[in-house]
Amino acid sequence: MRRRSERRAYPRRVCRMSVRLRDAKELEEYLIKDLGEGGVFVETFYPSRVGSKVELEFLVEGGKSPLLVRGEVVWVRNPWESPSPGMGIKFLEVSEEARRWMREIVEGN
Repeated sequence: MRRRSERRAYPRRVCRMSVRLRDAKELEEYLIKDLGEGGVFVETFYPSRVGSKVELEFLVEGGKSPLLVRGEVVWVRNPWESPSPGMGIKFLEVSEEARRWMREIVEGN
């Protein structure tokens, strides 16, 4: 069985930053644990269902407008399964500006 990290098309970087996530029910602010050009892990005790479509607003430094990204929940880690519960989100629609910003984060620039 291949590990999850081996299936990723893009490298990821461990980071801690805020993101606003809108699902079918509400808009909430969360912390992310890692980020890559292809997806993100969002920490939460109340993850959305696998297959849920979500919209993420990444809050960037310098007072710029948030970067909007659409995604889909592809896996969930529940609080009774792990001390680090949350959800893995695969990006579906990413603007070129958001992709450049993510690349800078992942590459450490």
